[in-house]
Amino acid sequence: MTLRTRKPTGVPSWPLILLAGEAKTGKTYRAAEFTGDENVGRAFWLDLAEGCADEYGLVPGADYEIVDHDGTWIDIVTQVAEVREVAREALAKGEKPVVLVIDSMTAEWGMLSAWTDTRARRSTGNKQALAANPDAEIDITPNYWNDANSRHNRLMNILKTFPGIVVMTALETEKTQFGPNGKPLKNAPKQARPDAQKRLPADATVWVRLSLDDEPTIVGIRSLKHNITPGKDKPEPWPDFTLSKLVFEFMGISAGAQVRNMPVLDADQQLPEETSTEEVAPPPPQERPRAVRGPSPQELAVLANKDVASWLTVATKPAVTDLWKKGKDSPCAGMDVSGLLTEEDREILGVREDEPLTLVDLAKMAGQYVVKFGRSVRAPLDEPVDAVA
Repeated sequence: MTLRTRKPTGVPSWPLILLAGEAKTGKTYRAAEFTGDENVGRAFWLDLAEGCADEYGLVPGADYEIVDHDGTWIDIVTQVAEVREVAREALAKGEKPVVLVIDSMTAEWGMLSAWTDTRARRSTGNKQALAANPDAEIDITPNYWNDANSRHNRLMNILKTFPGIVVMTALETEKTQFGPNGKPLKNAPKQARPDAQKRLPADATVWVRLSLDDEPTIVGIRSLKHNITPGKDKPEPWPDFTLSKLVFEFMGISAGAQVRNMPVLDADQQLPEETSTEEVAPPPPQERPRAVRGPSPQELAVLANKDVASWLTVATKPAVTDLWKKGKDSPCAGMDVSGLLTEEDREILGVREDEPLTLVDLAKMAGQYVVKFGRSVRAPLDEPVDAVA
């Protein structure tokens, strides 16, 4: 393999803006106001559990389209990906940048947190504990949180590579400070933090705090034009703050901004030195039980291909339920199987070729398709439903 390098362009990326603050501080109003700015093109509004997208269309100057979704994670992520495509096409045509508003990221993380609780309650241990005591404490193990973070990261990957301007709102609350040992710091004052996934402020290009008592302030920003040094520069109030001034004047964003060059990180490969063909002698029978050998990469590839084919060819709701029960514990459940989909599969399910897709996600998408249309994903679209249902 030869070394590949390139020179930096020096061009700023399209901003990912976080508006965070207490309740009723004008986060949604300011976002709505920005959608009608003369420097932006089409604007899209993703309402997550706020329910005020229609009403805020009356904000003076507001001009946006509400993204219609059914509340499911798959549909939400698919709709956001579709807006990204619209933004790409707009830039390719030389049009003004597209704006996407997500109101709010607090609801997004609340949705994923509730998902971890629901899944944990279905585990064998928790079901037994709840059967004995309905008020028993639920043990939500790290694997459930890992899955929730994985879903959040998939959404953030779309937002961070959005070819336009993204505005995210989040409720901000005071949180206890913890030390390196994970215990609360004694006598330490609480800190205001967004009530959302913990990495959200780090992923945002700029974090703006809105308050009931003070003027808007920039808490943190990633910009060579303006910099805030932690511990040295204190955020200063901005009395006449607007998103338009922030983006086009303060940050200097123009039509020449670029999309982040951010390939999806994928560690699911093996280096030659990581593969060994040597036989490992089994441990003495009396010392410990012999470990069960997991599938090899080659075996996993075969299993994944078989599982994908099973999901995409199943045609009835009972079969979907039965296959899900068997497949959720498959060794391939967390594998990225996007490369095993045909171009037609992707078109039907709305899956982009460059986006990762686990077998579990594919199973849910295929299952929803069967329930909705009464046919399998790979059934000919011109074939009568009764022929496969």
